[in-house]
Amino acid sequence: VENMEDASSEQKPRFNLEQLSDYSMPRIVTSTVLGSLGGASAGYYIGEKTAVYFYTFGLTAGIVGAGFFGGVYTIKSIRGKDDIANFAASGAITGGTIASIAGIRQGLVGAVVGALLGSTYRKVAAGYT
Repeated sequence: VENMEDASSEQKPRFNLEQLSDYSMPRIVTSTVLGSLGGASAGYYIGEKTAVYFYTFGLTAGIVGAGFFGGVYTIKSIRGKDDIANFAASGAITGGTIASIAGIRQGLVGAVVGALLGSTYRKVAAGYT
C-alpha cells in the first residue's frame, strides 16, 4: 500500500517556483510591453504626457498579467489539468479582486468579465489544445 501511495504522489503535479517563472515571465513581459504601448498611444492621441500613460498602463498591465498567469499556473498545479477552466477561474479571481475595490457589485461583474476574458484568451491566444 505504501508503494501505491508513493507512486500516486509522484504523478501529481507540484507547484514549482522555477516552472512558475518559466511559464509566467514571457507572458508578463508581453502584457507589460503591450500595456505600455497602448498607454503611450492613448497619451499621444489625447495630447497628454505620453510617458505618464506609458508607465501607468504598462505597470497596470504587468500587475494584472502577473496575477492572471500566476493564478493559471497555481490552479493548474492544484488541479493537475491544463484546460480552459484554469484560465476562466484565474480570470474570475483576478478580475473580481481588481474590480472589488469599487464595491461588491463591481467585483461580481469583474469576476464574470474576467472569467470570460480568461477563457477567451485560452481559446484565441493559447491555442485549442
